[in-house]
Amino acid sequence: MQLIGHTILVTRAATQSMATAEEIKRRGGEAVLLPCLEMIPCPDGVAKALAALTIDPTAELLLTSINGVESLRSSVSDVELVQQIGSRRVMAVGSHTAKALHAIGLKAVAQPETMSQLGVAEWWNQHGWPQRLIFVRAQHGRKDLIALLDQHGADYQIFACYESKTPEQTVPTALLEALHHGAIDAVLLGSEATARGLIARVGIDLARRPLAVAISPRVATAATALGLRVQVVAQNASFETMLDALGRHFTA
Repeated sequence: MQLIGHTILVTRAATQSMATAEEIKRRGGEAVLLPCLEMIPCPDGVAKALAALTIDPTAELLLTSINGVESLRSSVSDVELVQQIGSRRVMAVGSHTAKALHAIGLKAVAQPETMSQLGVAEWWNQHGWPQRLIFVRAQHGRKDLIALLDQHGADYQIFACYESKTPEQTVPTALLEALHHGAIDAVLLGSEATARGLIARVGIDLARRPLAVAISPRVATAATALGLRVQVVAQNASFETMLDALGRHFTA
């Protein structure tokens, strides 16, 4: 119960924030939700990815976030998606991505220990690099893995199946006042885009009032460059380890 007495701002997309809010509550804290990203499926990318799954039933599939799963589900039923994925090797980055796949009936899902694209590379170093790969990701995804796939001679196809944007809804006055008066103790930052979205929604002066918790050193560097007060960095790229690190910070 390391978060007792603390109020945490959750900036994840609305479709993903409740699980984090429930975990904060389980640890004794209070969660305030302010989605700073929303995920929009890219129909053309989704259609091409689904076609590739049908054309090549043995190519491996890589999904780097739950958003990739949801984007594919936006165009076909769960039964159809499971059929198109078939028995190929599936790699899911992050427990929430894996859980989303398990929920539609896919049980044999590989997960790297380190939840990042470089973690995927480490997993492949141990278990074998794919010969052919279907890579589902965001429209402006990171490129860490591309050079490594090239080095290992993989035949890969990348499909931009979703994009993120900052929500346009007006921020509640009560939340702005809470930030102004220091009633929000910490804010969780899961990506550079989330940090930018937070600043866009509340302004830099209010965004930098609570201490910021970054999901990775890369996000910490980006958020700091934007002017946010990053004081806590997760040891592994997950929201659970972000809360672990925050709890240690508060009880130190």
